[in-house]
Order: sequence, then structure tokens, then C-alpha cells
Amino acid sequence: MSAFMEGVVTTVFDPNKAHGDPSTFPIMQALKNTPRPAPFPSSSRRPISDSVERRLNCDVLREIFMWCTAEFPTTNLMALTPSRCFPDNVASVCSRWRDVALSTPQIWSNIDTRHRDGPQEAGITQENPFPWNQVLKRLSLSGKVPLTLKFLSEKDDWDHFADTINLVEGLQERCRSISVAYTHGTRMILSRPLPSSLVDLHNMPLLEELDLCIPSLEEWNEPAFLVDLSSAICLKSLRITICDSRFSLFSDGTPLTQLTSIVLCTPFHEALIDVDACMQLLEIAPALEHFAAEVGEIADNTFSPETTRNTDIRLERLTHFSLCYHQKPFLLQYILQRITLPRLEELKIGMGDEGDEEEDVDIHQGTPTGITSFVKRSSTHLTKLHLSSVDITEIFHTLAVSPNLTSLELDNVCADGVYGERELVLALAIQHGRRVLCPMLETLVFSYCKLGSCVTEAAYLVASRWNLPAGLRRLAGVAFVGCDDVSLIVAHTAVVLCIAQGLRVTVES
Repeated sequence: MSAFMEGVVTTVFDPNKAHGDPSTFPIMQALKNTPRPAPFPSSSRRPISDSVERRLNCDVLREIFMWCTAEFPTTNLMALTPSRCFPDNVASVCSRWRDVALSTPQIWSNIDTRHRDGPQEAGITQENPFPWNQVLKRLSLSGKVPLTLKFLSEKDDWDHFADTINLVEGLQERCRSISVAYTHGTRMILSRPLPSSLVDLHNMPLLEELDLCIPSLEEWNEPAFLVDLSSAICLKSLRITICDSRFSLFSDGTPLTQLTSIVLCTPFHEALIDVDACMQLLEIAPALEHFAAEVGEIADNTFSPETTRNTDIRLERLTHFSLCYHQKPFLLQYILQRITLPRLEELKIGMGDEGDEEEDVDIHQGTPTGITSFVKRSSTHLTKLHLSSVDITEIFHTLAVSPNLTSLELDNVCADGVYGERELVLALAIQHGRRVLCPMLETLVFSYCKLGSCVTEAAYLVASRWNLPAGLRRLAGVAFVGCDDVSLIVAHTAVVLCIAQGLRVTVES
């Protein structure tokens, strides 16, 4: 098995020596010791009389129960008012229903928990204990059918996190869907010593959806979290948000022909994968429709185009593509030179958010990224474009080959010594006798752009696209996010008249 995406420390990973048999985890031992609920005792069985339920065949009842739980997904185990299709409610109707429900593992296989603090009384937050008894009961009743596991927590609780991860790891072979999200914060307080073991997901032959939002643990051994996609041949959606770079993703190159969506990001706007990882993910997922990732050099993993050979990739189905590079623009150029997306509709591309700082932008000023050539190969269906920290010259060239854009966002544009913000604003305005850039534009967004030196030009841009004859006007909304002197633009007479006539203008600080 080859590691194609690694965290801060590169290690040789042997799943057989990772941390022993998952069946030895305390939570898995508790599952083994959980008894199955007994049927109603004969003395407590309620008569059904000559009802429809009594005449129904058990197989018909079973099909109805399975349809209800599929059509109306299982309610959160911690909900105050569970759904009428809640399996426990179904099993409580009568002895016949209970017997059928307890012998239908499919209706118990969807486990959904959302762990939050309870209401406040007298200024004190009430503690909501995690429903482990209900979780273990459901698992014991689910037999060996595929599982859907969803654990969402807003609490800072290491014990709960460790038990949840161990449970998922122990059941990974049976899981159809895994969703684990800890949204309390980016750091977790430890209440007991950390295990010396790794967290390893590597045997997931039934998995269709994997969604992980994992907090940072500074004391965690490195690498902390390992995911191997080699066995996940049924995977359709992969979404990973990691607050810690001690994470590694592996693959042996097995094609994942059903994978349609990949989202890999961190809340710190840092690189989660390197160039090789990005290229291999694109290569093993030929059916991709949505891809979003932040790419850069990971720790000591220095990328060199001269020593790396990746084949050209053409993804016929991919329509949404978001790629932010970190540290070095040539990383983005290398990727864009090797991929073609003929069905691309929405593109977000450029430098990561740390580039909002002027000194970081200046470092990369004038460095080619290959965006224009990439867009030219994929512009037939492109309607939405978001460029972040891109030179104005490159913006000009990119817009010139994107005639079908209906939405454009320019984020922290970079004056490059040839053109500045004023020239960009004027180029986007509609002027008699000049070629119109993006004539189909309906929405225009400026984010963190220095428009203070071109207030009049910005107002002219808005008015020129709004004040068109009936049937020719396309512009519906303009937004300014974090721009300087935007109040002067909005207060300009030309813009005020446009707003009065129905133009949507949004201002965010």
C-alpha cells in the first residue's frame, strides 16, 4: 500500500500492527454484552381484536416498517419528540408489531445522534448524557446488515470522542455511511491519557459516504488519523474537514468509479493535501462531479515537477471545481496544465486565504498560474467564476475567454505593475464602441479589493451595466465584501438611482 497523502510525519503504516484488534476496544466489548430486548411477556400482551394489523402477514408488516424507516429517516436518538416511525415507537404498538420489529434488523441499522447541552435552568446548563444504551441496543438488533452511523457533537468531550471513533473503527466493515462531526471548537480538552494507537479506517467495502470533521489534539501521536480508500470501491462522497495536519489518506490506486464528490479542507485555510495526492484523487475518480481542495506542500514533502510524472486527466462529468494553492503558485500551474474539464460550470481558484495579507500577495505577484489556459479549455459551459489573489493581467485574459459567465467574484485582486484596480473596473464597464467583457453577467462581487482610488469608476461600472434598454439588461446584483471606501460608491448618485430602480447592492464589512 502506498501512501499518497501524508501529514506532518511520514511513517510506514502496517494495519496489522496499528493498535490491535478493534474488537478489544471497551465500547466493542460493551456491544457484545448488550442483551437483545425480550418480547412482551404473555401476561402483558395487549389484545388486538379483529384489526387490520392482525390480518397482515408478517412479511408485509416487515416491508412496511422498512419502507417507513427509509422514507422517513430515523429521528435523532436524543430528540425530545421522536418520529412516529421511530423503531422503538413501532415496536411499542402491540406484541405482533414488536415481534416483527425485533426480527427486522434493517429498521435498527440507522443510528443518528446529535449531542448537545441541555436547556439552562437558573443559569446552569443541564447535562445531556450521550445515549450509549440506545446506540448499543440498536447495534445488537441490527444483526449484520449494512449500517448508517451519524455522530454529531457540539461538546468538548474527549471520552465521548474516543469511544465514538473506536466504535466506528470496529464497525467499519459493515458501514454504508459514516458521519462523525465534532463542532465544539478546533481544540479538545483531554480527560484521560491518550492511547498509543492509531485511528485506522482501512476496511470499508460497503462504504458509500464518508464525512469526517475532526478536532485537533496536540498530544496525539503522529500521524493521528489514517484513512485508506483502497477497499472503498462503493464510495460516492468523501468529505473531510480536519483541524489537525496529523492526518494521512492512502490509496493503492484502485479506481473508485462511483465517487462523485470530494471535499478536503481545514478551517485554518491550510493545505490538507499535496500535489501528488490531488492528482491521484482526480485520477482514481473518473465519475467526479464536484471537487474542492486546498493544495500545498505538506511539511518536508517538497514537490518538484522535474521528478514527478503525472498523466493528463480528462474528467467528463466534473461541473464544480474549487482549488486553492498555498505557498507556491507553480503548484497550481502544474495541476491545471494536466487536467481538462469539458463540462465545467463553476470554478473557484487562486491563492488560499492567507493571501489576504498584502505582503503574501506581493511575493507571488506576476507569477503565472496557468488559469487562463485551463479556463480556455473548459469555458464552453462555465457560468460561475471566483478568482482569489490573481494578477489583474491574468484576470483580463481569463475573462476574455469566459463569455458565458453569469456570476463573477473577484477576491483580493493583485495590481501587477501593468494594470491596477482602476483599469480592471473600467474594463468591466460597458462602454460604447468597446468589446464587452462578460456580457451575460448577472451577479458581480468584489471581495477585499482596494476600490478607494476608483470610486467614480466603480459607480460608472454599476450604472453602465444597469442602465441598458429593456431586454438587454442582465445585471441583478452587486456585492462589496470587505472593500475600502465602499460607502462612497454606494452613496454615489448613479448607484443610488440604480438601487431605486431595483438593483440589489449588498455591503459586508
